[in-house]
Amino acid sequence: MNGRNAAQLTVLVAGVVAAPNDSSDQGQTKTFPVVVTISANGSRANVTNYMLDGGNNVDEYTNVNLPFPFPDALQEFSVETSNYSAQYGQNAGGVVNVVTKSGANQVHGDAFEYLRNRELNARNFFAKTVDPLKRNQFGVTLGGPVYIPHVYNGRDKTFFFFGYQGTILREMLGAQSAFVPTQAQEQGVFSSAVIDPKTGAPFPNNTIPSNRLDPASVAFMKDLPVGTGNGLIFYQKPVRQNYNEEVARVDHVIGPNDRLTGRYYRDRFDNVGIIDTTNLLTYADEALNLVQNGLVSETHTFGPTLVNVFALNYAREADQRGAPIGTPSVADFGVNMWQPPDKALQSISVSGFFTIGDNPKARFTRNNWTLNNDLHWTKGNHTLSFGVHGEISRMDIDSQFQEPGAFTFTADTTLNAIASFDLGYLRTLTQGSGQFFNNRNQFLGLYATDSYRVNRRLTLNFGLRWEPFFPWKELKHRMTQFNPTAYNAGLVSTVYTNAPKGLLFPGDSGVPENGVNSNYKDFEPRVGFAWDVTGNGKTSLRGGTGVFYDSRMMAGFMNAVTTNTPFSPTVTITTPQGPFSNPFLGITNPFPTPVPIPKSVAFPLPVVVVSLDPSGNYQVPVTYNWNLTLERQLAKDWLIRASYVG
Repeated sequence: MNGRNAAQLTVLVAGVVAAPNDSSDQGQTKTFPVVVTISANGSRANVTNYMLDGGNNVDEYTNVNLPFPFPDALQEFSVETSNYSAQYGQNAGGVVNVVTKSGANQVHGDAFEYLRNRELNARNFFAKTVDPLKRNQFGVTLGGPVYIPHVYNGRDKTFFFFGYQGTILREMLGAQSAFVPTQAQEQGVFSSAVIDPKTGAPFPNNTIPSNRLDPASVAFMKDLPVGTGNGLIFYQKPVRQNYNEEVARVDHVIGPNDRLTGRYYRDRFDNVGIIDTTNLLTYADEALNLVQNGLVSETHTFGPTLVNVFALNYAREADQRGAPIGTPSVADFGVNMWQPPDKALQSISVSGFFTIGDNPKARFTRNNWTLNNDLHWTKGNHTLSFGVHGEISRMDIDSQFQEPGAFTFTADTTLNAIASFDLGYLRTLTQGSGQFFNNRNQFLGLYATDSYRVNRRLTLNFGLRWEPFFPWKELKHRMTQFNPTAYNAGLVSTVYTNAPKGLLFPGDSGVPENGVNSNYKDFEPRVGFAWDVTGNGKTSLRGGTGVFYDSRMMAGFMNAVTTNTPFSPTVTITTPQGPFSNPFLGITNPFPTPVPIPKSVAFPLPVVVVSLDPSGNYQVPVTYNWNLTLERQLAKDWLIRASYVG
């Protein structure tokens, strides 16, 4: 595996393919970089359930995978994509379960390093230089009985396992290009006609008078390379990333009927930001992502036919990003507008020439507590299983999204976007009040299964899972609902009194507290069979069908709501009256907005609305799944299989 990312193993299973991220992978500043978005038998990219040692390993924000330990620390990796047992639920696409290694009576371990370096690489035939990629992946594992001389000998009783992997990545992203202003263009001199947006007539001699050059634009261009010829330049962006992951596990045999397991996994990703005030084209965020996953499980054997497995799991991902130290804000170039205290450049785009900027400071934190209990009982020809799965989840976002502002310059009036930039003639300006939400949820699943051995050749499987749907609860009721009936009746919200008619909020009559109502009617029956067709164990026919609800709504479901008025007042102006250096000229600048937002906040028209079903109902996505598989042993070492999945 290039990169040793165990999650990539999922695509080896029939019916599983890499899928477009479809907003599931939010990029390395929001989701851990090892996300693998897959489609299992045509399902969506974020409806696969990921488990680590039987505990939750799902990113609550977007329902993709949290990182798995590196391959040397793994014992098992299984993927189920069709008609899996009623023991599993929450997502309708598939189930990926990874089990970490445990120690044993013998001491085992390994040490490794994988190296990629330009000194070992050949030059691509079409490249001018050798690939500059440098990647070191190194680590160690060790497992065995716990032994403390003269104190404790854990042979046959207590075992440990520890593993560490570090990754150091250094690279230069070449083939980056942009058109930047030439020295003449910086002084307002062009080789073709440019139009004065005030008069609609060309500037004499294709030259913008020096007193018309916007001071903020002039200051900004000093931090760009100077173009020659047509202004085309090539540049490189350095990449400096580090990963450090550890896994530790202890297994203890309490007695003949009890086994206790404790496991802790940690993975940290550091991405170094870039700020070069001689070339702001290379500007990029820094990021720190930290994932932790801890599990305690206990297996109790009541007797030869009755076993209980209890597991308690805690998973946390805390991602933060921001501009590197030394980054300016637009105010440092003389732009007269409010800026957040943490300086950043979000977006300055000169259409057809260059774009600089990255996301401003933000924190994305997920916490999840999971409890599983599974009881397995063998009685005669029946193997019965009963279980409960419960989760408490929370997702918090604190982001300065859109606070630094986004500026766009185009050529549609001046005939040259660089001329528009020289003049400070903006096409669009967008500034917002950040993105904040605090989501809470609980997930619950109950199941019962029966594997009934009818005779030596036929086994039937039955299962039923009950999994109610609960919407995420936003602690400060950041939720909207556009109701056409209320709009036609001219009704105005009693919560936000200046809202347009028909736009309602939790607290208004008929609006659910969490935007949509819970659903307690989701039952998932599943049946299957396995038949030895010829009776000699060489030909089998297996099949099954079932109902699978996608009841785990991702925490980011209402992302878009929280970036709009009233929760995050946002202003977008097309062709503002003021120049780049004073874009709110003639307009009352609403920033910074007060916290908390007053109920009398203004709603400047037009208002962007992201709305849920005004009935308050949410149709939980459901998959009806069926399959049939024929297997035949052809010779001692050959097996042929043909399957159909619908």
